Amino acid sequence: MEKNKGGRPKIELNSKDAEIFGHFKATFETMAEYYGCSVKTIQRTMQDEESEFCQSYKKALAKSKLKLSEAQWKCAIEKLNPTILIWLGKNHLGQSDGGQEITIKEPVKIQFVEEKQNENNENTIPDNSESESV
Repeated sequence: MEKNKGGRPKIELNSKDAEIFGHFKATFETMAEYYGCSVKTIQRTMQDEESEFCQSYKKALAKSKLKLSEAQWKCAIEKLNPTILIWLGKNHLGQSDGGQEITIKEPVKIQFVEEKQNENNENTIPDNSESESV
């Protein structure tokens, strides 16, 4: 007859659940509620980088982030969503709202060019010799 070791029975945390948790970025508190264990139990498991549970959670979380990023890019580019385009420009291209002041010490010559239509009714820009300068 085996002697009772005492304490709570060991909780089995499985990798399939971890994938679902990772996909939705579940908190330690949510996972603990689901399993009926303490938050510390989940924390200890997640600190063990080599545990199957931890690896499954992190892999699913990474996949979820990639899907979200893909959706943002598609929305920005295919639908030309200006808000997302600006956000992506700032976060991925280092762009900012802060304009730069430029001081020009010499006068600048500006030329205005009128478009003309050719015989195929296509708009064209004429040579500089035909444009007016101001």
